[in-house]
Parts: sequence; C-alpha cells; structure tokens
Amino acid sequence: MEKNSLKKKFLKIFVLDILFVAVLIGLILFIRQNLISYVGSLQVIQGNIESIGTSNIQDVSVLMTSLEKNANKAFIYAFVISPLLFYLLYVFIQGMTWSIIKKRSKRFFLKFSLISIPAYVFLVLFLANSFRNIFYGILTFVFWYKIYLFLPFFVLYLVIFFAYLLSGFLAFISLFVGNYSVIVPFSLFITLVFSLYKILLIEKFG
Repeated sequence: MEKNSLKKKFLKIFVLDILFVAVLIGLILFIRQNLISYVGSLQVIQGNIESIGTSNIQDVSVLMTSLEKNANKAFIYAFVISPLLFYLLYVFIQGMTWSIIKKRSKRFFLKFSLISIPAYVFLVLFLANSFRNIFYGILTFVFWYKIYLFLPFFVLYLVIFFAYLLSGFLAFISLFVGNYSVIVPFSLFITLVFSLYKILLIEKFG
C-alpha cells in the first residue's frame, strides 16, 4: 500500500515537473514577444525623433517624453515583472511537488517561497556574470536558515535543477531542428532524476 502511494506521488511530481518546463518555456516566449514589441516601439519613436531633428522642439519634447516612458516600461517589464513571474511560477508548481509528499497545508507555500529566496537570489546574481556577485550569492545561500548544515545536498539539487531546465529547453528546440528522438528521452530521464531527488530530499529533511 505504501509503495503504491509513493508511486502515485512520484507520478504526480513527474508530471508537474514536465508541466513546469512547458509553462516556463511558454512564459519565456510570451515575455520575449512583449519585449520585442517594446523595443520596436522605442525604435519607431527614435526614428521619428531623428526625422524631425531640431526643426520642431515641441514635437521632439513630446517624443522624448514618450521614449522615456516606454523605456521605463520596458525596463520594469524585463527586470521586475519578468523575474517575479518566474519566481511565482517556480514557487507554485515546484511548491506543489514538494507539498504532495508531505501533504502540507497551504501555509507550506509561504514557507517554501521564503526558503526558495536564497536559491533565487543566487541564480540572479550568478546570471549577472560577476565573481563578486556570485560570492555574495553563495554567502546568502549558505547562511539563510543555516543551510550550511546540509549544503552539499542543496548544491547537488541546484546542479540537477539546472541540468533539468537545460535538458527541457534542448528538448523543446529539438522538436524544431531534429534529433528529438534522442534529446527528448534524455530530457525525460533528467526530469525523472530531478523528481526522485526531490523525493529523497523531502524524506530526509522535510
């Protein structure tokens, strides 16, 4: 009975992990399309400013104001709204997979979101491509809730998580360029490893 229950939990987690990558790719494509639209509007406004030149100061002033507003919107969308959407997606779907095993209450999502902050900060700083930022990210990750007590397990979790995301994106790309017969099964295997490792972590530390 216990084995059947564990098998059902694993299948749910495995499906949610596949869903997470699918929704993440869809979200990235949606954000990319919106950013292209913002950049296009900025280029149009800039072109209008160049065509007017200094012949009409009032029109140039209006266009400069419009350019600044659109640039601010693009910045907020790219560096505030988009990261927040990614974070909420991670907390919701990955939080569901973690709560399935222990059958926690809704408050678990709040705890999970707080615990996920260090890893998210580490990821953002890592993507900033700065050694100092990576160092600060590691310190943040290590000292949040005394994670250093079981740091190796979570470092391995991050490694498997990145491999899981990368394989998912490669599988998506392979659907359009070919070789999907090899890459898609490989991606599913990495997803399976990721799901099993999460179960191991929750059973050990949850």
